[in-house]
Amino acid sequence: MPPRLDDYDGASSHAFGNIYILPPSGMHYNTVIFLHGRGSTGREFCEDLSQGVMSNLRTLQNALRCRGFRLVFPTARLVFSRGLTEWTPAWLEEFFYDLDQLDVDQHDMVTQNIVDGTEFLHNLIVEETNRLRGNARKLFIVGYSDGGSIGLWTLLTLPPAVQALGGFIGINTTLPFGPSIKRHMRGEVGLPRPNDPYEEQRCRQDEFVTDKLTMILRPIRRGSPEPPPRVCRTPILMMHGVNNKIVDINLADEALITLGTMGFATQWFTYTGEEEDAHWITEPEGFDDIFRFIVGSYH
Repeated sequence: MPPRLDDYDGASSHAFGNIYILPPSGMHYNTVIFLHGRGSTGREFCEDLSQGVMSNLRTLQNALRCRGFRLVFPTARLVFSRGLTEWTPAWLEEFFYDLDQLDVDQHDMVTQNIVDGTEFLHNLIVEETNRLRGNARKLFIVGYSDGGSIGLWTLLTLPPAVQALGGFIGINTTLPFGPSIKRHMRGEVGLPRPNDPYEEQRCRQDEFVTDKLTMILRPIRRGSPEPPPRVCRTPILMMHGVNNKIVDINLADEALITLGTMGFATQWFTYTGEEEDAHWITEPEGFDDIFRFIVGSYH
């Protein structure tokens, strides 16, 4: 389905779409930024979430708004999908199955998407934090599918001066360039791999990770006297369907382990009995877990 034209102010595929806002029912105390998946928009993601209910039969949006949450739904820019042969909203032009095998053109697209997407979302985080009088602890990010992937990179690349966020939830997602991040933490970057057909791809990824994540990875390396960045105090919840046919659960599990090694406090919830491709939020358990995590029942 093509994106609705009113989700974009102009025809440029380089511009991010409109930001859809649901204000709190009363006073504004906290904010949640929701990042949609591939092929959706901020408004459509909001509409999709409103179709599911928690075990008390309330929608997630209404329950949060009644507690003073402002809900923010940004829209990714349009990218050309090779598989669908059409323009579609997406944070990343290529999704992440076997990143070590990306060719040169795909690698360049992915890295540029990460650079552009994180810059856009960093600015949005600053704007929303200012609305909260500078208290980033009152701001949460919920990312679904490739929205979760760009959300994780946004979290990892926050400036060192930024304090920890209230929390991050990744739904049926994974961490782009996670294998390279692990190589950095193990001190394996630059080690030769004779006769490896994907050595060039790994080198490009390692260079990108070195360039973008040095500030957060340097204190983690063995023997470093530096404390981990404050952003590592952000609690993370990863949620995944056991039978997910879009993003294999093993990729999400590897991402969770990597994030834990980096110093994040992580939680891992899995769901069975999902419908279709098991790539959506399980109802009502998944919506219950999102709500409880955000309002602080788990941390």
